[in-house]
This record gives sequence, structure tokens and C-alpha cells, in this order.
Amino acid sequence: MTAFYFLIFLSACAAAAATGSLFLPGPWYQSLKKPDWTPPKKAFPIIWTTLYVASAIAATRVAISDDPAPGLALWSLQIALNTLWTPVFFGAHRM
Repeated sequence: MTAFYFLIFLSACAAAAATGSLFLPGPWYQSLKKPDWTPPKKAFPIIWTTLYVASAIAATRVAISDDPAPGLALWSLQIALNTLWTPVFFGAHRM
């Protein structure tokens, strides 16, 4: 059952990540003035993959706990907001 939950949560994370392929940063993002400590472009896929897998693991651990409802509600909210971030920021250029 744990593997099933993990695959469900990983699928939700994959859906959130898919918005990155629909709304690419492009020239608009490149022209923004960013701090010197902005990570290099090559770091983002590694970092986001790690974060999404860790998020799916965390949600799985919450799902098998004694009282998963509050934690899963918060997890659902954060993954929904995460999914909306890319279209709003990179698609609509709303900071």
C-alpha cells in the first residue's frame, strides 16, 4: 500500500513539474535582474527533482500515519500552489 501512495503523490508532483515544460523561462526571465547568488540553470532540474521526490516521500509518510487528514490537506494545498506558480510567474510574467 505504501508504494501505491508514493506513486499517487509522485504523479501529483509530476503534474506540477509538467507546467515547467509548458511555460519555459525564456528571454523574459533571462532579462530580469537577478542576485549574484542565483543558482545556475543546470542546477534547477536536479534541485526540483530532488524536492518533488522528497515531497512525495513526505506525503506518503503522512498518508500512512494515524491521522493523515490535516497533513494531506496542507500537502494538497502546497502542491496546488506549486502547480500554479509556473504559469503565473513564467506564463503571465506576474511577480
